[in-house]
Parts: sequence; structure tokens; C-alpha cells
Amino acid sequence: MIRWFFILLPFLLATCFMQCTESSAKEKHEQVKRVYVQQLTAFAQATDSLTFHLSHSNPAVWQQAFIKARLAYKRIEIFTDYYYPSTAKAVNGPPVKEVEADDLTKEVDPTGFQVMEEILFPEVDSTAKEELLIQSKILQSLSQRLRNGLASLDLSDSHVFDALRFQLLRLISLGLAGGDNGIAQNSIAEAVISLQAFEEYAAQYAPNEAFKKTLASAKEYLKNNSSFLEFDRASFLVDYARPLWNHLYLLQQDRNIPFLKETGLINTASPQLFDSTFFHLNGFSQQSNIKPTAEMIAIGRKLFSDQRLSGNGLRSCATCHQPGKGYTDGLAKNLSVDGKEATFRNTPSILYASLQPVQFADGRLSFLEDQAKAVIENHSEMKGNLSQIAQTLSADKDYQQLAKAAFNKQQLAEEDITGSLAAFIQTQAPFTSPFDRYIAGNKKAIDATVIQGFNLFMGKAKCGTCHFMPLFNGVVPPHFSRMESEVIGVPKKANAPFVIDGDEGKYGYTKAAIHRFAFKTPTLRNIALTAPYMHNGIYQTLEEVIEFYEKGGGAGLGIDLSNQTLPAEPLNLTAAEKKALVLFLKSLTDR
Repeated sequence: MIRWFFILLPFLLATCFMQCTESSAKEKHEQVKRVYVQQLTAFAQATDSLTFHLSHSNPAVWQQAFIKARLAYKRIEIFTDYYYPSTAKAVNGPPVKEVEADDLTKEVDPTGFQVMEEILFPEVDSTAKEELLIQSKILQSLSQRLRNGLASLDLSDSHVFDALRFQLLRLISLGLAGGDNGIAQNSIAEAVISLQAFEEYAAQYAPNEAFKKTLASAKEYLKNNSSFLEFDRASFLVDYARPLWNHLYLLQQDRNIPFLKETGLINTASPQLFDSTFFHLNGFSQQSNIKPTAEMIAIGRKLFSDQRLSGNGLRSCATCHQPGKGYTDGLAKNLSVDGKEATFRNTPSILYASLQPVQFADGRLSFLEDQAKAVIENHSEMKGNLSQIAQTLSADKDYQQLAKAAFNKQQLAEEDITGSLAAFIQTQAPFTSPFDRYIAGNKKAIDATVIQGFNLFMGKAKCGTCHFMPLFNGVVPPHFSRMESEVIGVPKKANAPFVIDGDEGKYGYTKAAIHRFAFKTPTLRNIALTAPYMHNGIYQTLEEVIEFYEKGGGAGLGIDLSNQTLPAEPLNLTAAEKKALVLFLKSLTDR
């Protein structure tokens, strides 16, 4: 009997150890959930208090009650936005109308904090008390909805780290730009609260001293530099956010917590913030789970310059997307394939085109493969026929060899052509600009004036609220899964009298009134190479573009545009600030 005991003892100890380890691991994310429940209760109390003050107090205290409620929300935003994105949008979504996905004719009014912010700041509009009460009661209802959802909230350690990572992205790409608090300009104080919540949740996994020291220094930096307009976002990004991202990666690795492999644009297993591995370059591909091969890319590169893709054999993709011009053509609008008339819009760059969920200026297609087909077969642009092109190229010995290497067959199908073109375009996201080298830790890559330009871009000039860092396009952080379109009121010509350009943009296919004159927010990377600017190519220089925004877009020029999403107020930038802004934009040029 004693002999059997000693034989079984190692197995008993191992089983006990495994059970204790599992219990300990479970305890970590369960403790995270307990902290979230406590903060959710505090948020409910803050929304109750907000409604009370709006009902019983004078307008002088409304702003403070609002600020307290928003700060309480910032403590739960990490998991609210991660697990309940539709509720989070109703609580703190942009204050613009949208349309229902299944009925583009039905408009949906915005709700929540940002709607209230427009009434309460910079000065309280006490005549809108009824609307404020409606919104505060909506917040109370949403708070209750979140509490009702607690029973089904099933956290895991991997998802906790994922949520923490996205919160850090939200803070630096959206929060510090004033993307959800641009009028009250309380973003820095909210960033402190966000990091405090980040710290409370991360603390359950016992981070090391280096992690805790970096986090404490980041909070201290925010507290000591609380001015929204003067805040040095560049320094915060390099000295605090980037190390925090790496600390979070190392903590997850040290605790043997698996990195999620869910498809999407962000590579959550990337050890460094915004490095070359940060984005899945095929994240928005029709086959996002398949990494393009070198053989597919080789076919796509050859196809890109092949004039047989056009109906008359005189035009290739490279005709209009020229590498030396940032893969554009330098024209306001190109001529049609027969040279008889101007094409519809300014030629966009293919650089970073794979890192956006919609294609074309009006966003009418989702995938690069569909975009390639649409351009090749467009009557004005290339006037080709993919079926005939596939037959022609399949008789070419060079393509036969390439097809054998890429697809293990000698014939190219239509989907092989469009897929290979997409694979090539996915390689055109180099992230090698001076700004990228600065973010990577080379502080000599850009000078003080460029840094000033970046801080203006993310602050006073408000560019970063539509051109989101680090892609500097309209793909919304922190999940980078949705592309925004904006109505900015581009005029027909650059000189007075100003009238709206006749191109109705996104409205052309949605027929939703709020989309009239709306266009996808393009990337500003390599913008110095891609003049002229705007969908109709009316501005020749970056200085002209900045002046357009300085005046408040089309509405600021006197165009009557009721659905303009760009604020019509002037930016009040000085001449030196405009120059710094231009120099920053030029720093986004890849090597």
C-alpha cells in the first residue's frame, strides 16, 4: 500500500498543481471582471447624477456633471467597446446622422455624450435642456443594458489583453486627437483616467517594475501637460505609448497567455507599436486568411505594367499609377482610354490601398480584387474584358511559367488575375517615411518643426480627427475595421464665386441624402507626391489644401451645404503653423 502511495504521489501532486494553476489563471480574468463591474456601477451612478442635475440644478453645474459622467465612462470603455460595440457607439459615438445598413433611406440620429457635448460646450445652451435630458436618460438606459449583459460576459485572459491593447490604440489615435471630445477639449484629463483603468485591469496579471514605472511616468506626463492645444503628442507616443505596447506584449508572453489569431487589420501579436508587422497587409482581402505568395506578387507586378489589360492595348495600370508620382498621374483628371474625354475623378494612389475596407473615392466596393475588375472593365478607364484577357495571357509562355509556380497550372483564370494584382498592391505599404523612423525610436529622423506640425495635425488643426494615425486615412481606430466618409464641400473650381462640385460622391450608389457629396477620407501618406488634390484635382499645392480647411471647407467659403461634416469654423492657424503642418505632411513620404 505504501509502495503504491509513493508511485501515485507524483501524479497527485501534478494534478493538484494543474488544478491550482487553472484556478489561479481563472482568478485573474475573474478579478478583472469584478473590477469592471465596480466601475460599471460607478458609471451608472454618474449617469443618474447627470440626469438629476439636469432636472434640478442650474446650468452652471451641468458641465461638471457631464465631465464626471464621461470620466466614469472612460473607466469602462476598455471592455464596453470591445464586447458591446453597438452600445459603446450609442454611448459615445460621433454626433452625426447615419443610415441603417439594411435600409439606406432610413436615417438614424446620433445619441450619447458627443451629442450633449455640442450643447454644453464651449458655452451651455440652456434652451436645449429638454434634449439634454433625453440624452442623459438614454445614457441611463444604456448603462442598464450593460449591467444586464454582465450575466453573459465571458472573459478570457487572451481577450483581456486584446482589449487592453485596443484601449491603448484608442487613446493615442483617437483620444489625444480630440476625436471624441473635440469641443470640450478635456482629452488629456480623460487620457489620465483611461490609463488609470488600464493600470487597474493590467495589475491583475502582476506586471513587472519596468511596466509599472512606464505606466506611472505616462500618467505623470499627462497630468503635468494638461493643455490640449500645447500637448506634445509626438513625445508621448515615442516615450510612453510605444514602450507600454511592448510591455503589454512581454507581460502576455511571460504569463503564457495565447495571442488571438482572429482575422482583422491589426496584428495583436506585434511586439512593437506601428512597426512593419503591425498591420496584416491582406486584412481586407477577399482571402484574408491566405498570405499572398512571392509567385502571386510576381504575377501581379507584371500584370500591373501589361497594356494587354486594356481594350486597345495602349494602357496599363502603371499608365495612371506611376511610381515616381506616388502611384498617381499628376493630372487633375486623366483622359479616357480613347483619349476623348476626362475620366470621372482624380486618380488615387495605390499606396496603402490594401489597408482600407472600401475602395474608390465613393467607397462603392470593398475588395481590391473587385476594384481591379471594375477598373479593367470600366468603359472609360481601360475598356478591357477579363475573360478575353485571361485567354490571351494564358497563351503567353512567360505567364504560363508564372502560373505554374503560383497556382500549379498553366492557365490564368479571371480570379487569378485580380487576385495577383491585389497581392502586388498589398506589398505597396512600406512604412519607411521619416515619421515612421521617428516612431520607431530614431528621434533624429524629423526635426522640431516637423514635430510641431504633427502636434498641430493631432491638435489645433483637427486633421487627426478624420485622418487617423498611423494610416492617416479614414479607417477608424482602434479596431481599424470601418472607413469614414466625410462631406467637406469641395468647390467646382479653386476661385470665387464658389459653388459645390457636381460629383455627388457616395450618394451616387447609396441614394441616402446624408451621403450627398460624401467621399472616403484618403490616406495622407506620400501626399507630397500625389498633387493635384481633392477628388476633382482642383488644388495644386498642400498650402492651398490647408487654406481650404483653414476657412472651414465649403461652408466656410460660403457654399450652402446643410450636411457638411467638417466644422465650418476657421482653424485660426498662423503662417508658421501652416508651414509646420506642410513639413509634417512631407515627412510622410516613404523612401
